[in-house]
Amino acid sequence: YQRRVHGDYCHVNVLAYEYEGYGIHSGEPSEDKIYNDAMRAFKYLTETRKIPAEKIILFGRSLGSGPTIDIAAQLFAPYNKNGLGFMACGCRPSKMFDYDHTKCPAGVVLQSPLSSVIGVVSSTLSHVAPSDMFSNITKMDKVQCPVLIMHGTLDTVVPCEHGKALSIRAPNLWQFYEMQGAGHNDMEENFTNDYLSTLMHFIHALERMAQQRRTQQELAAKVRTMNNDIKIRHLTSA
Repeated sequence: YQRRVHGDYCHVNVLAYEYEGYGIHSGEPSEDKIYNDAMRAFKYLTETRKIPAEKIILFGRSLGSGPTIDIAAQLFAPYNKNGLGFMACGCRPSKMFDYDHTKCPAGVVLQSPLSSVIGVVSSTLSHVAPSDMFSNITKMDKVQCPVLIMHGTLDTVVPCEHGKALSIRAPNLWQFYEMQGAGHNDMEENFTNDYLSTLMHFIHALERMAQQRRTQQELAAKVRTMNNDIKIRHLTSA
């Protein structure tokens, strides 16, 4: 249902993948295997289907926020020391980072995400437990592309505080949308207009940012060409 909602109403192509040990995927599940499956899905798009990474939006819902954030953190790892300036791209000024847009996703959408598995059980235990799973809160600050987070205010499975905590850690937050009255599993069906309009605004914002980058690249190319022409003329005159 969610794939149909995204594909039909947001006019995007959707790749939905299954984790090892879940659904019809054989094998035994584990956190590392889930991360590997997610990265294989991303590489299938970029390496097999030859889809540019900058045209891909990573989407993670609930537990799926774990592999989504992990993929993004891995892809942005080489660029995490290169923060530059500020730009306004959403609801608050956000950092523009010096990363290769051709190798990184256009953006990330997190729906009802969790800060970590233990954090869902107890916020106190998450600070004292020797180990945790899907520790999104420790990876969120590595995700440099624009991020949209949506969370229902009446979510009793993964409380809204999880989304809020991740939004604070996101260096390039586009919007943290607290969906008033929404629970964990009813955003698409009971809050359809708010849900789809928020997604579409984010997609359009990413498209505008991509167009701005293309315009800047074209302008830079023209300046380089003009400089080369000036050098050639100077040499010819000499």
